[in-house]
Amino acid sequence: MVELTVSQDDDGRIWLVQAPKGLFVELGEQAERKELVPYGTDRLIPLEADRGMYLPYVFIGDQGDGHARYLHMGRAVRRAGV
Repeated sequence: MVELTVSQDDDGRIWLVQAPKGLFVELGEQAERKELVPYGTDRLIPLEADRGMYLPYVFIGDQGDGHARYLHMGRAVRRAGV
């Protein structure tokens, strides 16, 4: 229902964009952009709380090319082909 994109800008800041797809676009949902910051050695959390919470984002699994297979944020989302 959404496409997740994690990227790093030229200043080294990390961003998560959650873009709606399909019916959600038709219903007027808008993309959300959040800045993520390191939390420990293997997690990222939003710079700003969402409803009072800092949901962690973790890259897990190895797809054999140096990239994680999943982004885990309470559920694992498989990496799409890039």
